[in-house]
Amino acid sequence: MLISEINYMLNLLFIIFLLSYKLLLNKRQTAMMLLSITALFAILYLFRAFFSISLALALVFLLVFTNFYLFTKKWLLSAILLITVYTMNGFIWFITFDFSQLFWTEPPLVLALINILLTVLFSFLIRHLLNRFNFYEMFDHLVKKYYLFSFILVTGLFIVNAIHFFYPWPTTFGSFYSSLIIFLYSTNSIIFTAFFIRSELSQEQLNHLASQADYYHIQAENLHDFKHDYHNILLSLAIHIKKQENDDALNLIKQQTRYFNDNVFHQNETALLKLGVPPIQGLLKLYMEKLDQYNIPYALVVPDTINYVGIDLIDFIRSFTILLDNAFEASLNVPEPFIQVKLTHLDGHLAVVVENQIDPAVAIDTDRVTKKSFTTKAGHKGRGLGILFKIMDRYDNAEAGIQVDKSKFTASFHIYSL
Repeated sequence: MLISEINYMLNLLFIIFLLSYKLLLNKRQTAMMLLSITALFAILYLFRAFFSISLALALVFLLVFTNFYLFTKKWLLSAILLITVYTMNGFIWFITFDFSQLFWTEPPLVLALINILLTVLFSFLIRHLLNRFNFYEMFDHLVKKYYLFSFILVTGLFIVNAIHFFYPWPTTFGSFYSSLIIFLYSTNSIIFTAFFIRSELSQEQLNHLASQADYYHIQAENLHDFKHDYHNILLSLAIHIKKQENDDALNLIKQQTRYFNDNVFHQNETALLKLGVPPIQGLLKLYMEKLDQYNIPYALVVPDTINYVGIDLIDFIRSFTILLDNAFEASLNVPEPFIQVKLTHLDGHLAVVVENQIDPAVAIDTDRVTKKSFTTKAGHKGRGLGILFKIMDRYDNAEAGIQVDKSKFTASFHIYSL
């Protein structure tokens, strides 16, 4: 019995490792998860006389779900990962140890080896399918948290497992039927969730397209009104000039210039519409207002629509804020400041690049500015860039970089495989 329990734990850890490492979690996060689960198994085994099966099952469920949630911050994804892990491990257990009860009272040792080989085979197969169909990426686009849906999925998994373990099945085939119920529940939950997410994403995309259509419709109406007003302005100017009322003509031109400066939609603000992530849109809007307040020229370049960022949104905002703040501080100390903020999304690669002018006479040590303790502001010495690199190091699909070219300082970070 001890061999089968150890086998179950090792298989569970291996499945979690293959479904998480580099696909969802980095090396440190994966190690922390595996160590915490191993510690719980050790505690449950050492004090097994004090734990009922239901309590042990609930604790394992809770720990696995909590670990996934702590590292992904996604309720629904954590629930689905929990179901996937237990479905795979339970199914392999069923076709080896459970099925062997028809032939042996005590399963032979060779079944443990077969069990491990099947675990490796199925784990690599599922990992390949997750990569091929970009399963995890679907959850990055979800806006809602789906607390209730996630709770129902996990509760249902616990109920069908509890029935399997605690109902006094009169025959071995009855126990097999209950295992089949667990498998059917888990697979249907995963399939239903996948279709549900795709439906939600399609609806979000339709809503986004509808909002864009409304915007362009409003812009078309404004353009039509502008065409009419512009005709009247030209007619008024022609009358003033014909009557040699030059002062009135100049006043009219000044009034209209002031109106256009205050009310016509700016090109940089048009670029904001391509950002489908409201917190990032709001951050850039406030930043642009601050640059206008300090009379710092700038350009916002967003060639493509961006609806997701590929990493935790809070980490993205922190990293982006560091780039923007450094560029702003540097621009306060140069005679001809200019800042360019560029966000590009192409072939699953998101690039965030912030460029600003610097004093060519000031030397910048690119190795020093990325150190955590380096906080000097003068001459754009990179306050916060050490934090930026630390944040990017948390992700296997992200990296940060800086570049100095005579009078220009460029700081950026890139996120791959969106």
